[in-house]
Amino acid sequence: MPTFSRASDALVQYGTDYLTAVFRSTSVLTVSAAHGSCAINGLPLSSLSIPLGQVGNLTYQLEALPDPGYVFSHWTTDDPFNVWIADSQSPLTSFQLNGSAALTPHFVRSPRSVAVAVTVMGHGAVTLNAADTVSGSATLSLGPTTY
Repeated sequence: MPTFSRASDALVQYGTDYLTAVFRSTSVLTVSAAHGSCAINGLPLSSLSIPLGQVGNLTYQLEALPDPGYVFSHWTTDDPFNVWIADSQSPLTSFQLNGSAALTPHFVRSPRSVAVAVTVMGHGAVTLNAADTVSGSATLSLGPTTY
């Protein structure tokens, strides 16, 4: 009896009968995330390789899960021919796998806001321009206003 080992189709004649062996490879998705993780079909993952079975017409649900202090930015893959992402800018999307590939959710630091309460004592005023924003660090200096 013939035996097969490999990942290609084989046609073997055994006596007067023909035997066709079809081998299907398993696709492996490698997930790598810094400052967060992701979930595939509701299963949380951080950094590992997982076999997703046979390829073709299978859609998986994909969710980015940022660590505290981070927010989702976008998804990337090392092989856009093997991984099709429905919306690479959305933290909750779907993808199809056509072969082994790597998928990475990208996270960035959350914007921080600081609330400042100012009480005017005596003479003076404080004017706030809502369009002004400060990134990084800043020094706030207040001085007396003369009328």
